[in-house]
Amino acid sequence: MRNWLFLLVFIGLRANSQTLVVDAAGHGDFTTVQAAINSLPDSAPVPRRIVIRNGIYHEKLFIEKNNLILEGEDRAKTILTFAIARDAWRCDHKDDWGVATLNLKGSDITLLNLSIVNSYGFDNKAASMAVPCGVDSVKVVGRQGHQMALRSLGTTRLKVINCTLRAFGGDTVSPWNVTAGMFYFKDCFMEGGVDFYCPRGWAYAEHCTFLADNGPACIWHDGSVDPDSKTVLKDCTFTGYDGFKLGRYHRDAQFYLIDCHFAGNMADTDIYLVPTPLAPRWGHRVYYAGCDKKGRAYTWYADNLDKAPGAPHPQDITPDWVFHNQWKPADTTGNDKTVLLDYYFNNERHKDATGASVRYHYTWEDTANSGFSTWGQLFRMNGAHTDSLPTAPTASTLKKASVYIIVDPDDDREVPSPNYPDEHDITAIANWVEAGGVLVLMSNDSANCEFPHFNRLAARFGIHFNFDDYHKVAGNNYEMGAFLLPDNDTIFRTTKKIFIKELSTLQLSGAAHPVYTDSGHVIMAVARIGKGTVFAVGDPWFYNEYINGRKLPADFENYNAARDLAQWLLTKAKN
Repeated sequence: MRNWLFLLVFIGLRANSQTLVVDAAGHGDFTTVQAAINSLPDSAPVPRRIVIRNGIYHEKLFIEKNNLILEGEDRAKTILTFAIARDAWRCDHKDDWGVATLNLKGSDITLLNLSIVNSYGFDNKAASMAVPCGVDSVKVVGRQGHQMALRSLGTTRLKVINCTLRAFGGDTVSPWNVTAGMFYFKDCFMEGGVDFYCPRGWAYAEHCTFLADNGPACIWHDGSVDPDSKTVLKDCTFTGYDGFKLGRYHRDAQFYLIDCHFAGNMADTDIYLVPTPLAPRWGHRVYYAGCDKKGRAYTWYADNLDKAPGAPHPQDITPDWVFHNQWKPADTTGNDKTVLLDYYFNNERHKDATGASVRYHYTWEDTANSGFSTWGQLFRMNGAHTDSLPTAPTASTLKKASVYIIVDPDDDREVPSPNYPDEHDITAIANWVEAGGVLVLMSNDSANCEFPHFNRLAARFGIHFNFDDYHKVAGNNYEMGAFLLPDNDTIFRTTKKIFIKELSTLQLSGAAHPVYTDSGHVIMAVARIGKGTVFAVGDPWFYNEYINGRKLPADFENYNAARDLAQWLLTKAKN
């Protein structure tokens, strides 16, 4: 009986696990992405996360499950690729299910840091080729025909962030659900032929780049069911072959291009209607604001939002406006807020492959286990900007920061000439906090951190880092480093079980108060100082090694904790 109970508990933990790891080399939970997807229940109350390590995965993927995150390790190095022409596929199949590299039917899906490629047109250099079609017929398939990297059928609430989507032919990115589809793209690169970005329904794309390899139009839209449906492109860049055209539509559509940038070799052709037997019911609805072009300007992209329904201002055109607050894909908690990471007190360096001295260890750029690249991505996913401060903090350098993070300051064991916080630094930081800044102090264990000077800074806020090594862990006995957070925690709202090892505990006074304790030891603390906030923990904690899904067992939720803390810090920030 005990064995059965253990098995049921284990299965339950795996089914509700937050993170699975795919590694083609065999060092994860699965070696293929589809196997990881198939292992999950169809739905869950919280998103399930599949981390895909760097590699080339030759897979055609099918996702019919809901509430799922596919997150690549590195956009340029995590590649999902398959070669298929839609014209050939439809010879033997009655519909498009399976026509793309990534085929979607589920909803509430997020794609992060991935390259998704349909390589048919890149692999086949001939202009066309004959393929068997049916029992005794042949079809000529063109190199520039429809080749979908992404195709959805019935999906809604799809987020695609920091991804590359490529094909040589048409319809590369095809999120189709004309009646209820809501789609959000950010910081993406899209490439293809005719209509290679062609949403049906409601779509919002920002900070994306579009490259036309061929075809009579880059973008397309179908808004033929609901007159409110629309596609918005904001701060997007368009480039391509000489004379490429911006866009077209065959049926009712609605385009908004805000602050977009056009290459000098774009054709002098507005987004145009392709004549069909069914004329659009709602007219030519193509609107521009703040767009520019290299070289000679064209008149047709002049500002005309005053002609759009409701005459919106450019600043009104947001995801909330497009989706009518039914879905908030772009968390606005961090909008216009900068998260500044200290590179002055923490200035560790090593030599790269060329022998050059490069900064590493708890930096945004460091994608190795020692870096903060994943945590930085979580801040950016919540709308914030991430930046670094390689010089001493002053009123001027801190002015742009909403959140300022200082982690593991150096001592002379780590760098020849460490930068210790002095009274000028401490005063500048304290004044900034009192004016409304949010400060994060993260030390380390006694063997890996400078304490005397760092504690002079922390003391200004009633916090003292003890010179200890609490929560030691022997080898891979990760349970020795486990902490269970209370239900309804006000900071870590979606997190229950975390891992922190060999940290410095805290002593508090004045305005500082504990927010998490263990057996009488203060692990985390918060201080309200003037209009600002200070959060302290005695460990770097959120470096990649312990939040990227590679190392910890599946029931640890450090990734959730990193996301929760990022959101809480941005909420506390006033500017």
